[in-house]
Parts: sequence; C-alpha cells; structure tokens
Amino acid sequence: MQSTSLSPYANYEDTQTKRLQVIYLKEVEHLTAKQISKFVDYSLSTIRNYISKFRNLLEEAKRLFTRKEVEIISKVKNLGKSGEEKCYLFKFYQDKKILFTKVGTTTREVMTRLKEEIRSYTKSGFPITKVIIENVFDCGNIPAEGLESFCRAKFILDYPNTFKKNDRFMGVDIPVEKFNSIMESYLR
Repeated sequence: MQSTSLSPYANYEDTQTKRLQVIYLKEVEHLTAKQISKFVDYSLSTIRNYISKFRNLLEEAKRLFTRKEVEIISKVKNLGKSGEEKCYLFKFYQDKKILFTKVGTTTREVMTRLKEEIRSYTKSGFPITKVIIENVFDCGNIPAEGLESFCRAKFILDYPNTFKKNDRFMGVDIPVEKFNSIMESYLR
C-alpha cells in the first residue's frame, strides 16, 4: 500500500486549513517561510506570524495532512522486469469515484513507477485512496512511447474534453478491454 491524505501542497481557500497547512509545512516538512508562500499565497510576515501564533495546532495539522494508506490492486500477475519497454493502464480513485485513467510507459519496475505517480498526484492535491493496475504490455523491442501515443490518440477521439496533458483522462473509467484491443492492434 502507498499512502495519501489532504495534500499540504495544494492551495486552499479555508483560513483554518491554511493555518494548519502553514504549521504542517514548517514543522513536519521543514520548509522555509518563502517556500511555504508558494502554496498558501500569504506574505512572509503573515506566514511567520502563523508559525508563531498557531504552533499549538501541530497535532491537528498532522491529523489533516499526514498520509493515509492507498490501496493498490494489480489485475496483472507479471508486471515485467526493469529494463523492459512497458506500456500500462492505471486507474486512480477517491473511494469508489474514478479520478482519472492514465496511460503511461516505463522501463523500470511498474510498482516503482506507480508509487512515484501516487506521490506526484497527491502532492498536486488529488485525494487518491485506491489505484488499479489494469494491464501492462511488454512492448518487446518497440519503444513503449509509440504504443502510448497511439493509445492516447485513440482515447482522445473516444473521450473528448477529458484529456489532461500528457497522459490522463479525467473522470473517465476507460475499459481495459479497449486498451488491450488498441495495444494488440498496434503490436500486430
């Protein structure tokens, strides 16, 4: 399992959440006031004031921002080895709600790549609670980027206005059968 929670790196409107965010970023993430200002849109003097004035909120901040476990489900028995050209289909959820479907490539271990994705998207503010590895294709000697581009082009046509550069389809639960069919037709 990988962990997630409310991201301390997102931009929030609520004043109380921002207070907790400032304390968390200072005391747990050990950021400077200048670094914190990039996330909370406060002046340096306000941030320093919050650090001094709301230090007593640290435990509450930790409860809000400390990462919780992300459930990882693999529908694939063989995820391949490092060094192989692979194209994958991941689905990211908040509870039972699909956040997005992602098509991607890697030559490293798939699980390593997935954990990087979870960290990156969590830092960007996505409340991920579950990820499903739907399928991983071994591309053999063909660069995986070709398959990814082909698949992405087909999905852009099939799911207009959901594509988020470079490889995510927001709010769409793309059937793995469609992914498999596209991959197989490309590899023929």
